[in-house]
Amino acid sequence: MNNIFHKTLTVFLCIAVFIIPPLNVSSEEARVPQKDQEARSAVMTILDGLKDEAASYFQPVSGRITSVEGMTVRTDGGSKAGMKPGMRLFVYKEGVNFIHPVTKEPLGKMEVPVGNIDITSVTPDACSGEIVSGNPSDFKDAKVKIPEKKVRALFYQGDMDWYLGDAYFRDLKGSGRFELVDTALKTDNVSMIIADARDKGTDLAVVMSAAVVSGSIELTEKLFRSSDGRRFSEKTVALNPALVKGLRFGSRMLGTRSGDILLNFRLPGDVRHMVLGDVNGDGQQEAVFSAGNYVLIYSVDVDLKKLYEFKLPVAGDILWLDTAERHGAAGDVILITCMMNNEISSIIYGYNAANSRYEALWRADGMFLRSLDKGIIAQRFNRLEGFEGHVFRLVADKGPYREGDGLGLPAGVNIYDFQYFTSPEGTRNLIAWDENGRINLYSDKGVKVWGGKDNYGGFLTAFNDEMVPVEGLDRKQWSFKDRLTVSSGEVLTVKRTPTLKNMKGLGYRSSAIVALMSTGGSVEIRDYIDRVGGEIYDFTVDGDRILVISKAMFGFDLQRLLKGVNPFGVSLDIYSTKGK
Repeated sequence: MNNIFHKTLTVFLCIAVFIIPPLNVSSEEARVPQKDQEARSAVMTILDGLKDEAASYFQPVSGRITSVEGMTVRTDGGSKAGMKPGMRLFVYKEGVNFIHPVTKEPLGKMEVPVGNIDITSVTPDACSGEIVSGNPSDFKDAKVKIPEKKVRALFYQGDMDWYLGDAYFRDLKGSGRFELVDTALKTDNVSMIIADARDKGTDLAVVMSAAVVSGSIELTEKLFRSSDGRRFSEKTVALNPALVKGLRFGSRMLGTRSGDILLNFRLPGDVRHMVLGDVNGDGQQEAVFSAGNYVLIYSVDVDLKKLYEFKLPVAGDILWLDTAERHGAAGDVILITCMMNNEISSIIYGYNAANSRYEALWRADGMFLRSLDKGIIAQRFNRLEGFEGHVFRLVADKGPYREGDGLGLPAGVNIYDFQYFTSPEGTRNLIAWDENGRINLYSDKGVKVWGGKDNYGGFLTAFNDEMVPVEGLDRKQWSFKDRLTVSSGEVLTVKRTPTLKNMKGLGYRSSAIVALMSTGGSVEIRDYIDRVGGEIYDFTVDGDRILVISKAMFGFDLQRLLKGVNPFGVSLDIYSTKGK
């Protein structure tokens, strides 16, 4: 058995040498227009003020307690020594000397912790503070300081513009005073943010928020202690929206954002689709996967915990999976479109809290479903052409789901082909696939203004006019397209590179998530998550994280094998793009 395995591995390595080109790890920085460089510089000057304010509470200082009265203490030093209200000082007493075990030289004195004080007022030569931990009787003649080590801080971006938040995250990180930790929370509840900061073992929660006031963007930073939830700093700065727009454009043009894998999980080998949604009404996002004609539901945090699974009442595979807001109830519904015996069926599932089960709420044969703007859209099915008629909204304001208004899409654009997005000029445009695997841009009037020439590698689910699955894009066909997902003003989708050109039956040697951005009458394209080995099946965006499900080339991941990990199956990789 071992001999057979080694021969198989040798053959695999030989094939890999010939068909897998070396990765090009270098990239040329795209040119950023001068006006956008100036906008970035202006914004960073303002953000530097916020950064300096945050860092000032953690600059290393030292002093000695001069008096203790009840819970109030006084120290020497004061503002001349860098002290300021809001600082939290570590209080300690010096113990015995550390002695080098060989040379017997003294290396310093042991620090015996006494407690902590928060500075409340400062003069040039002294400051007053209150005891927040420790026994007051131990504070007499003790020393105080802020250590030089980095402060571990949770960063909550809130409703800030993504690129503005990304720029400030980098700025804080670049100060050298903070070790930053992200949070997956999406809430205005500060108590929940602080609890998450405490659970992640941080000292500090940096909570950001933004609001438009009198034509300016007012950016507010609040600093909270993780241990007790005390807010000790709040600062607001105003930014010109035009500068933020320039920052956004310039940031997009700064080349590849490869992303760091935060977490990796192995999934069942037949998993093909994935979406996020609050599908059990608990206020948290769950990950929903399709696997054949099963639906699998997991919670995703530092681990992947299976919560539920159910089987469809039809035998065909799931071809499209989505979530949408549930009318008249908390949480989201699960939208499923599948095929059985050359017929399309769609089912809407919802969670029944009374019996802790997912139940079919509505079913339509001969209809495709998809989520758009948190609602549901639909299109009818035709066995010869695939998609038939116009795309319309599915509504459930009274009674069961029914057909609503049509979307008025350009001719030839079907339900899985398109995504709306807001252009830099503020208009609502449309970007769409065609059946040849190219991207087209339409104006808000439905007029085609740009047509791409790049082929993105083909779609994984395509049929010819006889309902037979086909490979490639050289026959008349209709397809389930790859997702077009809006993230921070860009549209993200998948691009795949076949193992051998024009031979997609051999699979894909690599894939990428690419970002598409409208620049007036054309589209700029850049790698967003690049060099993903093998074949990306699906992806979804969750704030500053991207969840990607993929299968390695030939279903075999050599790197995993060399690490002693199961090299087969489907992988869920969670990437962070924060601060990259």
